[in-house]
Amino acid sequence: MLIRIQMSCYLHYLDAALLSAHSARNYGIFKAKHADADILLARLLDIREDDNSNFSFRLIETKDLISPRPYVTLSHCWGRTRFIKPLVENLDDLKKRIPIDALPRTFYDAIQITRRLNIRYLWIDSLCIIQKSLND
Repeated sequence: MLIRIQMSCYLHYLDAALLSAHSARNYGIFKAKHADADILLARLLDIREDDNSNFSFRLIETKDLISPRPYVTLSHCWGRTRFIKPLVENLDDLKKRIPIDALPRTFYDAIQITRRLNIRYLWIDSLCIIQKSLND
């Protein structure tokens, strides 16, 4: 319950920041980065809304982006929480769709904040780097 209240306060602060004269992107904590050739990110999480206002969440290869796109990053402690991780075996499935219910609450909150910032892409290390891969 406390986490939900804190997140509610956090989102309230975010809404206020978005409505203020300064864009939330000007604040260091919400600063969006641009995916470009200087940054060697292989993948991003694509958060899109469909025509019915449902959002989909999937892994994309940055080499497929036509031009640099802003993205938000989440740094987190992996801890002991079990969640879906990209492996060579499940990568194709994660490129189609990542089930939101397979993610920890922290990731869901990061998705909500990214959407509120009107940014389409999110980078979470544990979801964007193939695990148990020597090549990634």
